[in-house]
Amino acid sequence: MTEQERQDRMARLNQCIKLGEDAYGEFYEPRTYASPAGHFSDAKDFFGEAIHLARALGLEQQARQLSERLEEIKAVYRGQFSGFNFAPPPAAAFPEPPAPAVEPEPDAIAAEIQHIRDNAAFVVATFKKLVEFEFGCTDESVKWLDGYIERVRGNFASEADRAQLVSNLGSYLGEAILAAQGGAWARDRYGWHIRFDEEHRAYPFNKVEKQFVYGAEDSIYGFYRSIPALRNS
Repeated sequence: MTEQERQDRMARLNQCIKLGEDAYGEFYEPRTYASPAGHFSDAKDFFGEAIHLARALGLEQQARQLSERLEEIKAVYRGQFSGFNFAPPPAAAFPEPPAPAVEPEPDAIAAEIQHIRDNAAFVVATFKKLVEFEFGCTDESVKWLDGYIERVRGNFASEADRAQLVSNLGSYLGEAILAAQGGAWARDRYGWHIRFDEEHRAYPFNKVEKQFVYGAEDSIYGFYRSIPALRNS
């Protein structure tokens, strides 16, 4: 690691700590999220990336301190918020649809997962033509895609175009996570995600959307690299 690379990683480490603490501070602020779950997800992402960076820099004591801080934040969330529904009641003009009487048929779920995988394959086939390396579900490819999002975010003819790209890139990011970390596609009230176990889940579509909205501070590559630390926390 060069001195410049070390300085860059230290700068990102300090930024992640600040963003993680900011997200924790927003638990009690209703301005942007209907539920603190979104802020909790952000805090875990940023502290997970900070832990990964600290270990990569050989800062084991700081990594332990950050892991302890993450556990404190998890304890606050579980103790004060977990299990409660903070979503506001639906407006009268837009009532929530009734819950389905039965779960979707397994064949329907399988078809949706196949659609996700087809989208991911389309992304791989498309970007293979644009880069000088073997684009696939790899670390190098996710890092390149992170930069691609920064180059194109905000430059769309329509919201529909942006939404389609988020869907395609979220499908790809999920498949890249599966290739690197295992897990399985699953769906809950927050949408499609990669499920590792009862406690640990990664929401790739949500993360791609966040980078399009907030930029590099919600880096998909940082998220991708932080998953091992999050799973072990």
